[in-house]
Amino acid sequence: MQQLQKFSSILVTGLMLVCALMAMPAKAEQASLLDTVTSQLGISSEQASGALGSLFSMAQSSMSGGDFSDLSSIVPDMSDLLKAAPEVESSEVGGLLGGLGGDLGKTAGNLDMLNSSLSALGLDPELAGPLVNTVYEYVQTEGGQAMLTSLKNSLGLPF
Repeated sequence: MQQLQKFSSILVTGLMLVCALMAMPAKAEQASLLDTVTSQLGISSEQASGALGSLFSMAQSSMSGGDFSDLSSIVPDMSDLLKAAPEVESSEVGGLLGGLGGDLGKTAGNLDMLNSSLSALGLDPELAGPLVNTVYEYVQTEGGQAMLTSLKNSLGLPF
């Protein structure tokens, strides 16, 4: 008899737990990076795609294939973003600074390319910092600190 009461108690507790879990609202799906950029920066989806594509194109040219593949696995539609990047050339000053080599040269060259890309998309280059920071936050949340560090090292941007 005591075992039956114990079993009944466990069964009732389990059923109550199941009912409580079913009554909880489903967790909202996390916004995609594209949605986050458009809402936080107040830009169109096309502009956000191009800006993200430019940033990830720079990362792709500096990251190892494995690291970029890992990054691509957490960014939905990476190939579409890369295709959306406007074709721009480095400015004369950016090209000179980028040609210096080392971290300073990479930083200057990448910053110049990002600013040129933003301008080509009709965006204010002042959005470079908020864009990069939004991407960094997303990558850290979705991919962890090691992936964020790899991205930061590949871009060398001062944000």
